[in-house]
Amino acid sequence: MTTTRPVPLWRDPFARALTAIVVIGLGIRVVYILTARQDFFAAFDTNIDPFALGDSYLYQRGAQLLVDGHGFINPYQLDLFGVRQQDASHVPLFMLWLTVPAALGIESAEVAALWSAVLGAGTLVIVGLAGREMVGPRVGLIAAAFAAVYPNVFSHDGFLQSETMAIFTVSLAVWLAYRFWHHPTTLRAVAVAAACALAAMSRSELVLLVGILFVPLVLRTTSVDWRQRVRWLVFGGIAVALVIGPWVIYNFTRFERPVLLSDNLGYTLLTATCDTTYYGDSIGYWDFGCAEPTYRRIDAPRNDRSVNEVAFREEALDYISDHKARFVVVTMVRWLRFAGIWDLTHGFDQVDKDRVVEGRDGLVAWGGALMFYPLAVLSVAGGMVLWRRRITILPVVAPLVVVLAAVTLTFYMNRYRASAETCLCLLAAVGADAAWRRFARRRQGGTEPVRSGLARS
Repeated sequence: MTTTRPVPLWRDPFARALTAIVVIGLGIRVVYILTARQDFFAAFDTNIDPFALGDSYLYQRGAQLLVDGHGFINPYQLDLFGVRQQDASHVPLFMLWLTVPAALGIESAEVAALWSAVLGAGTLVIVGLAGREMVGPRVGLIAAAFAAVYPNVFSHDGFLQSETMAIFTVSLAVWLAYRFWHHPTTLRAVAVAAACALAAMSRSELVLLVGILFVPLVLRTTSVDWRQRVRWLVFGGIAVALVIGPWVIYNFTRFERPVLLSDNLGYTLLTATCDTTYYGDSIGYWDFGCAEPTYRRIDAPRNDRSVNEVAFREEALDYISDHKARFVVVTMVRWLRFAGIWDLTHGFDQVDKDRVVEGRDGLVAWGGALMFYPLAVLSVAGGMVLWRRRITILPVVAPLVVVLAAVTLTFYMNRYRASAETCLCLLAAVGADAAWRRFARRRQGGTEPVRSGLARS
């Protein structure tokens, strides 16, 4: 009897090709940070208003405060007003990642961004593995290559935003979901649930993945009886509780009102519910001006954030209630922005908002928009290929559904779609692989079979 020895990684063609893609992808991220983002990081060293730096300041400064033993407090309120305000505006995983350079005594925002790029490079590895597990090695390499050069994936590293962590954890959940789908075991079920929970600790709305991805994935596993599926759900639920539970318990100890994952929904909702976002040029988008009157009226910096959350949410819901008919129109516009259709019919308005409001440079704003459309077309074709071959599309569609749910509830910006961008890359890779095989068959006159890139290994 003969046994097959595993091929060493350095001799595995897939591993070597994926390594090359990861190195190139990391290089793109590093070059982007060290060139296009220099003015942004220089602003961290000046006396510029921290609010002008957006969430980037919150994450980078928050990581420093965390290392210094201050806990999760709001950096803006501390540095501007000297107020120690407990903060759960963002779930903690990305900030925890940034504590690594902070713990080494490195206060440079640029170095923090380079550390973020390391996580972005890790995403490319996961995407490649997810594509291989989904359909085959070639699909994995194509998907990783798309993710390496797609501005809507790599640019977040240079902005020091939690989307870098969200992209990584969602890609991890997709990969583990396909591993479970092909060979379901208790350990793999727990891994999927834990990955969904990690995604929720990256962006709070991603907690929906537990119900939209993990639960149906287990319930659709008909190769085992229902008792086994129930056990997997229970074990998965325990894994979710172990990952999320400490953060929830911590929040219960420091706020006046109950806070689960985040205390920022009310404020986010309010920035999207006023006349400028319901009737003006920013319809379906957001505007800080929507929340400013309420922010000042309740003296938000001096209050417990859980109390502010209730006030913001009630104000937003009152506005929505008074404009019910318009809410339907605004929701449709949010969906059109999400699908990229609004840009095509309104002079690339979203690109302008990315540049002017979000501070993205023109190359990234335009590059991300123009690359999105061919990827979207290829992803539709890829979804059809998976459907015909009876390969589940649930893992790559679930993150898109979560993003659409968040957009429906609040507003649309390209950052919101970031969590699902690698799913777009994976679907597009399937479509590109299918197109290549079809072209190759035609060149061969259709007489010889073309080696399929859809065969998993």
